[in-house]
Amino acid sequence: MKKIWNYINMLDQKNSKWSIKQICLFDISLIQKEISNYTYEWDLDLTRQKEFKTHKDTKMYQLQYMDYAWKEGTSPKTETVNSLKTDGAKNQLLGIYNKLEEIYESRVVRVELIKMNANSRIAKHTDASSMLYIARRIHIPIITNQHVYFTVHDNTINMQEGIAYEINNYLAHEVINDGEQDRVHLIIDLFPESYFHD
Repeated sequence: MKKIWNYINMLDQKNSKWSIKQICLFDISLIQKEISNYTYEWDLDLTRQKEFKTHKDTKMYQLQYMDYAWKEGTSPKTETVNSLKTDGAKNQLLGIYNKLEEIYESRVVRVELIKMNANSRIAKHTDASSMLYIARRIHIPIITNQHVYFTVHDNTINMQEGIAYEINNYLAHEVINDGEQDRVHLIIDLFPESYFHD
């Protein structure tokens, strides 16, 4: 495991042009089954699409929150906002958290389920905050299709369901969903253990 972490740790976001790294595969079948039935959950918090024009064609179901305006030098603060509903889905999600925290020697600090509308686009942008530059950002497709294209810098891929990908969000990135199906990603941000002062 240390070998994996050393490799990942070398992927310095600011000083290299790495774009997307495939990390590992997870069983997401029960999470997928639950999310497929969500309706009102997508309308509980509309701040993402209202505050960020880039994300106008997306909806968020937030599970864990950490403020993007976190100040370096302070211990990260995180809170649970919502949870998955079925025990099976909760257990699968916990397994994902545990594995990623082990790989990255980090703690999960922010988690969102993001639904992107069919036939829509997230315009090219970079993420701008100290929190996002330090965090390792993982995307796990929960529901997707062969017509979703995720581009980071000059690398475009069709991410596959259940596979965890780390993206270098310091670089410009965009997403195109040319499919007739909404796409749902689980986005997990992890902070290195060294930033916590407890």
